[in-house]
Amino acid sequence: MNGIVNIFSYSFLLYGFFALFVVVDAKALSCADPVLDAAVIETSALIFEGTVIEKTGEVNTFIPKKGGSLNDLKGYQFKITKLWKGDISGDTVDIVRNAYWGDGFHIGSSYLVVANKIDGQYLSAICGHTRPIDHAENKIDTLKKHYRKPYSLLDHYGEE
Repeated sequence: MNGIVNIFSYSFLLYGFFALFVVVDAKALSCADPVLDAAVIETSALIFEGTVIEKTGEVNTFIPKKGGSLNDLKGYQFKITKLWKGDISGDTVDIVRNAYWGDGFHIGSSYLVVANKIDGQYLSAICGHTRPIDHAENKIDTLKKHYRKPYSLLDHYGEE
């Protein structure tokens, strides 16, 4: 019996030693690409294409979540170029995003934004459908199939 335990112990130590030299590709936070379908479109409060024009700062709102609250909420103002869904007066809107993992928005960049409304604020989930516009083609194709044509605010407000 002692021999079996020794063989097991040496095998475990040898495995642990070689495991130090194995390179594994791992990411701290990776989100699976969620499926944008008719149900998601229906339940979302706001869907638009737009460009970040400014960071509006820290957001001091408690938004409940299983196991606690979202940390490091930041506000961003967007200039809307195409409104797919939502009731927005004007061509700008404030969006809240959790930047805890450094995954906020970049000023001057364009995004497809899918947001819910919580406590009067639009919140874009960190692992949701929002993404840079140049990575949103499949989401926009889905919107074209399941939803109406986007309302271009330039049609209403004219060129700048």
